[in-house]
Amino acid sequence: MKGKIRYFDGLRGLAALVVVIQHYILAFYPAIFSRSDELRHTGYALETTLASTPFNIFFNGNFAVCIFFVLSGYVLTNKFFVTKDSEYITAGACKRYIRLMIPVLVIVSIAYVFMKLSIFNNIEVSKITLSSNWLATTYDFEPSLMGMLKQGTYGVFVASDFSYNTSLWTMGYEFLGSFLVFSLASIFGKSKKRYIFYTIIAIYFAKTYYLAFILGMMLSDCYNSNYEIMRKLKGRATCSICLVLGLFLGSYPLVPTDNTIYKYISIETFNPGVFYRTLGAVLLMIAIMNSKLLISFFSSKVLNYLGEISFSMYLIHLIIICSFSGTLFTSALPYFGYNKAFILTFVLSMILIFIISYYYCKYIDDTAVKISSYVYKKMFSNTSSVNVINDKEINKEIAIDSK
Repeated sequence: MKGKIRYFDGLRGLAALVVVIQHYILAFYPAIFSRSDELRHTGYALETTLASTPFNIFFNGNFAVCIFFVLSGYVLTNKFFVTKDSEYITAGACKRYIRLMIPVLVIVSIAYVFMKLSIFNNIEVSKITLSSNWLATTYDFEPSLMGMLKQGTYGVFVASDFSYNTSLWTMGYEFLGSFLVFSLASIFGKSKKRYIFYTIIAIYFAKTYYLAFILGMMLSDCYNSNYEIMRKLKGRATCSICLVLGLFLGSYPLVPTDNTIYKYISIETFNPGVFYRTLGAVLLMIAIMNSKLLISFFSSKVLNYLGEISFSMYLIHLIIICSFSGTLFTSALPYFGYNKAFILTFVLSMILIFIISYYYCKYIDDTAVKISSYVYKKMFSNTSSVNVINDKEINKEIAIDSK
């Protein structure tokens, strides 16, 4: 388990793409999630039923969120469980705020400028797409410089303040969840009875997204400390079961489950959506880790490229939807009709998102990683092994929006 875990980068990239797809559906085909015939833009009943079937796996952004939270729990503690060196925990904790804050502050600053210059047109476009519950409510407030600065520096992390980019609702979980697994690994990571403590704490957080971080950490510990357990899962039948069951649980709908196959497992007392999607993410990761075929697929150059730019893509895609995509769609609509205009808009918007994400990653995201490492090294300049820490592997996680 040396170096970067390429297949997890690929999984991260694919999950990021799922989130973007979900947001375009929310913006242009709201009937898929509202299940209202009045909001349909096609002549097919499938538009109002698709979200309640297992096929929603292709646009279930909340499943992507759970995947990334589990990945964070795994990756943030992986080096520690490989080496049992607590310095990796110290390094990750010290770097975490700066590494996340810089890209967040830049993106909310861009949103603020766009609002002041009246570049966003999502509210007007929502009257055409009928996305009154999502697209119409985005950026529907008066921008404030101080409010933007507060939000970008600490609001999204500790105050659930994310009006300048609703995708940032996950940052609070990402930030606090990181310190949760840092603390658990530091306190219990070397104890022979640590799985007892892990289980108790996991049960306590079972109704929340923090469960994903804990299970990711436990998976990392299990893989690196008790390899025999994971080796028993390498059989083709076992991997197939984990894959199919993981995808099924991950596809637990974002819409009511009445009259669906999911109603039989819907137990509202423990927040089934979060629980099942988190469990699905864990099973999917186990299947990938123990299948040569899946490792090869998720290690492909295309998915790894998406993994590299996934955090940047997550941050910038909402701004593109509310500006470029809206303008292009309304311009193309009179010539192509609704559905063809959307296809054109989506394809060209994705190209733009990929290009901008590349440069955002190169000049903003990677810079944040370097600055966080520089600050840490200045603070702990006498620490002997600080230079062996792989900053990209420790720091490069993503929070994906599901709203």
